[in-house]
Amino acid sequence: MRKQILIISTLSLLVSPVFAKVEVQVDLDRLEQNKDNSLSNYEQYKVNYEISKKNIVELKKSITTLRAQKRAVSKNDRNIEKNKKALDKMKLKVIAYKAKENKKLMKETQEMEKLKALLIKLEANINLRNLNIQEYDKKIVEIDTEKLEWGEQNQDLVVLRRNIEDKEITAKDEHKSWVAKKNDYRKQMKKWKSESKVARQRHAKYKKLAN
Repeated sequence: MRKQILIISTLSLLVSPVFAKVEVQVDLDRLEQNKDNSLSNYEQYKVNYEISKKNIVELKKSITTLRAQKRAVSKNDRNIEKNKKALDKMKLKVIAYKAKENKKLMKETQEMEKLKALLIKLEANINLRNLNIQEYDKKIVEIDTEKLEWGEQNQDLVVLRRNIEDKEITAKDEHKSWVAKKNDYRKQMKKWKSESKVARQRHAKYKKLAN
C-alpha cells in the first residue's frame, strides 16, 4: 500500500505539480500527528513502567517486614504457652500444699481434744497453718489472675497475627498486580517505541518528498 501511494504521488507530480504537493502535504500532516501520538504513548507507558518498578520494590520491603513481625508474634505465642504451663504446675503444687495443711488441721484439731497438755502448742500450730492456708489462697488467686492476663494477651496476639497475615496477603496480591502491570507497560513501551520510530521515519521520508 505504501508503494502504491509513492507511485501515485510521483505520477501526479509529473502531471500536475500543484496537486501532488497538496496530496503529500496531507499525508505529512497525518504522519506528523501519528508521530506525535506514538511518542506521547511511549512517554506515558515509560512513566507507568517506572512507577510499577518503584511500587514493586516498596511492596517487597513491606512483605519482608510483615514476615519478620509474624515470626516475632509466633515466638511470643510459644513463650506464653510455656509460662502458662509453668503456672499450672505451680498451682498444682500450691493446691497440694493446701490439701496437706487441711489434712493436718483436721488431725490436730482432733488431737487437741485428747491432748490438753499440748493445747497451747497445737493452737499455735493451728493458727500458723490457718495463716499458711490464707497465704496459699491468695497465691492461688494471684496465679489465676496472672494466668487470665496471659490468656488475654494470647488473644491479642492471635488478633495481631491474623492482621499481619491479612496484610501480607494484600501485599502479595498488590505485588502480583504491579508485576503484571509492569510487564504490560514494558510491552506497550516497546510497541510504541517501535511505532514512534516508524512514524518518524515515514514523516521524514514524506517531508523530503514534499520539499
